[in-house]
Amino acid sequence: LSSPPLSFYIKQYIAQHIPEVPEGDDLKRRNRAAKLSFFKTIENTPIPDSQNEIAQPLLLAGGLLGQMAQNAIANGGKKRFGDFKPEQVTYLEVNEYIKARLATPAMTGNRKNSLGRNVSKISISRELTFIKKLFDNLRHQEARFKGIRNPVTEYDKDLLVNRDIKSDYRLSDSDKKILFEALDKHPNPEMKQICLLSYYCGFRRSEIVPLLWEQVHLDENYIQLYKTKSGRPRKVIITKEARAILESIPKKDNQPRLFTYTLFGFSGSVDKFIERIGLKAKGFHFHVFRREAISNLV
Repeated sequence: LSSPPLSFYIKQYIAQHIPEVPEGDDLKRRNRAAKLSFFKTIENTPIPDSQNEIAQPLLLAGGLLGQMAQNAIANGGKKRFGDFKPEQVTYLEVNEYIKARLATPAMTGNRKNSLGRNVSKISISRELTFIKKLFDNLRHQEARFKGIRNPVTEYDKDLLVNRDIKSDYRLSDSDKKILFEALDKHPNPEMKQICLLSYYCGFRRSEIVPLLWEQVHLDENYIQLYKTKSGRPRKVIITKEARAILESIPKKDNQPRLFTYTLFGFSGSVDKFIERIGLKAKGFHFHVFRREAISNLV
């Protein structure tokens, strides 16, 4: 009780810095869910326990006994990252965490990626950011951690070399044909409307899905956004193609929003849709609409 594991301090951090979000604010709820998912992954990732109280004396003994201890650790002497005490976590444990994650199959929804891809280096880099924040915050939770070293600052950078390589995927004419024909056939017309508005105007999904009619100013040819990724409001000019889509959407009584999708619901639906038509394997995802819109406008 006097020296709890990282899991305890993760719960403390979440309570202090990732509070519950009220119903109705889909963007904040989505961001909170993403952060909680990062911490759940961090907490549950098993790594070799080189500080095992039984194996440690054998490791120090060296020779055959030391080799036996190393083999025992390598063949299952693991524990969850969240079960380590903060003072036990050094840059070596962080290195082991990175290696474990690099060997983990990526997930598609709730399933392992069918393409055999492992977790990307950029995703692991984001997880390290959360571990770093957690250790930076420890001194504010207990005075005994005031001088604790942050193990993330000393990890082996070579493990995540070239982590910032980004996809250069662009929609080819053939992929556009596949995509637009599939959108035409989609049973929910809102899927096509949301995707095409993003394609023509560069909306992020978190900006277009919860859009209200009061934000749409057709007479002045712009849409006013208040909740954006940067936190700053901005106006989006309505293109000719986007205007035609907006004018085709029927206004419903007592319905202030353009679309009935929730942000969570749309995210799951569009990801499954893209995977089903075979574009996910090529590197297409919803944010590509924004990239295409910017390029087309230029």
